[in-house]
Amino acid sequence: MKKMIFMAAAALLLVLWPASAALAGGSYYIACEQETVASIAETYGLDSELLALMNDVAAAEPLAEGTVLRLPETPCFSVTVSRGDTLSSLARRYAVDIAEITRVNELDSQGRLYPGQTLLIPFGEEISVSAVASVEAPELAVYASRSALAYIWPVDGFISSPYGERWGSFHWGLDIAADNLSEIGAAAAGVVVEAGWKNDAYGYAVVIDHGGGRQTLYGHCSSVVAQVGDQVRTGETVALVGSTGNSTGPHLHFEIRENGVCVDPLLYLPVNESAGSSK
Repeated sequence: MKKMIFMAAAALLLVLWPASAALAGGSYYIACEQETVASIAETYGLDSELLALMNDVAAAEPLAEGTVLRLPETPCFSVTVSRGDTLSSLARRYAVDIAEITRVNELDSQGRLYPGQTLLIPFGEEISVSAVASVEAPELAVYASRSALAYIWPVDGFISSPYGERWGSFHWGLDIAADNLSEIGAAAAGVVVEAGWKNDAYGYAVVIDHGGGRQTLYGHCSSVVAQVGDQVRTGETVALVGSTGNSTGPHLHFEIRENGVCVDPLLYLPVNESAGSSK
């Protein structure tokens, strides 16, 4: 009976879910290969049944790489309590209200903590660079402050298609039209984690990990220059502009991902009169 009531309530939530909330930043998660709704829900403190219902998928079945899930609420990340940690110190460290930590973890009114305890911390508006650096991956992957990492435009060109709704679906990156074979520079320093043919959608692509849960993707390349494992500097050439994969002409499909969630690159790139004048 309880399950039937929950499913009815969840179905009602889906009907009433506002379109603006569905498109809000941080409302989506991009799954890695073999991840499941259940594992994602456990990691980020979400309700697995609601998450499965919202996305019309089975909670236990492996998801295909790149599957986009809509999230019912702001995700959390997990931390391990160390000796001397208190709710107050954790709240200050991660810029989150004590009440939110208490609510998410269903702590008693005393809020007792013990070393080795795992706590879920809701993502705040900003999390300091020092807080990110103090926890080793993969235990913590966070939305760092926008000011924590400076991006540059990866290529010279003009924006041919922005991030957002497009042709009845959602466009998860920024398309920058550029001359074929133009050099694509790393938008920030990092380590190359993917380089080569990705799939029929992206074509040849490069993915760079910048630490702190941040990655950038460069798609539709004619060829890739970087190799997996390369440590690249900001602006260093990683690929050449092309039109491979699902593409209608030479351009760069550029994505910025925060802990697996695509965000609008224009919120993070420097303001310029032309798209790539910073490279």
